[in-house]
This record gives sequence, C-alpha cells and structure tokens, in this order.
Amino acid sequence: MKRNITLIAVVALIVMVAAAAVSQTGMRKMFRGNGDNNRNFVVMENNAQLQSTLAKTSSFDISADIRLDSIQDGASLELNVQLGTLSTGNSSYDMEVFSSRFIDWKGASTANFRLLDFTVSRNYALENEKAVPATGRGVLTIGSIIDTVGVDVSIRYLAANDVTLGRLPGDLLHLNGAINFRLSSFGIEIPQEALLRMDDKVKLRFDVYCSTQM
Repeated sequence: MKRNITLIAVVALIVMVAAAAVSQTGMRKMFRGNGDNNRNFVVMENNAQLQSTLAKTSSFDISADIRLDSIQDGASLELNVQLGTLSTGNSSYDMEVFSSRFIDWKGASTANFRLLDFTVSRNYALENEKAVPATGRGVLTIGSIIDTVGVDVSIRYLAANDVTLGRLPGDLLHLNGAINFRLSSFGIEIPQEALLRMDDKVKLRFDVYCSTQM
C-alpha cells in the first residue's frame, strides 16, 4: 500500500514539474519584425539649437524574446539598421547631412543594438493590449566601435485576433522606443561650425510591430 502511495506521489510530482515547464515555455515568446510591410519604421532624430533633423528608414530587422509574465527575466532585444538607407525625404539635404560636414558614418553600414537588461524597478508582466514602459541598457555597435547605451521602450502584447490579423499573422508585440547615444562615442565628430545645426546627441527611434509568425 505504501509503495503504491509513494508511486502515485512520484508520478504526481513528475506531472507537476512537466506542467510547470510547459507553462514557463508558454510564457516566453519570440517575435520578429522588419520594415517590409511599409508600416514599421526607424527614425534617427537629432535636435540641435537651430534645427531638428529626422531621417527615416524601413531597412531594418528586429527580434525580441520575452517572457510575458516578467519582461525582466532574460529578455532579449536586437535591432539592426541599415545606416545608408536613412533619409530625410530630401535627397539634397541627405547628401549634406550624411557627409563630412555633419554625420560621417566612416564606412559603417549597419547600427546593431543588443539589449543587456531592463533596469525597471519591478517585474512587469505583459497583459493583452496593455502597454508597459521599460528602461534598459544595451550594446550599440557602429562600424568597429562598441558602446553601452540607454534605451526607453513601451512594450505592448497583442494576442492574435481578427483585428491584429489585418496587420500581421500571429501574436504581436508593439515596440515603441528610442536608443540614446552620442555620435562622438563612435568617433563621429560634428565640425565646430556645424554644432548649431547638428547635435552630438542622437536618438534612434523605432515604432515596430513584431510577430510570432515572421
């Protein structure tokens, strides 16, 4: 009798552990996105004393691996932006902005950002259709130079339904945020005479819908 009870207890424990493992796996989701649907964009924002410059691109890819019950628990976020495709919408101004007069990427073709961690003060859970603000830090690579930078992002989980299917298939993750860095940290020096029109501080903004089925 005792042997049967022990066997039942062991089986019950195995079932509980397996169920917990399945539950934990189900809470973590991988999302991917890019600019191919003409709705997702990355914008470089520069606000100097005399003017502001916005340069946009849809040539990027982004991925996020997040636990829905705790975004701090081992979250990953990676963004790759093709720098040569950033455009202000004015080809003549583009030639001026992305030159030795202002921003010279020095041959770098891609900006790569990888999240290190979220530094919010609590373990936020993602509830369907509710945006959660988060602050974190990550590693930004431009050319051969790497620097640790800050990121602010609003994260909103959208379970698949008839409305979301009109945008993308699968569950969605809406990421709206900004990576903050200094050009000088990557060896890009704004000429002294241009500092009133172009600031050393830059924001790389992203407003992207990612999907579990991309």
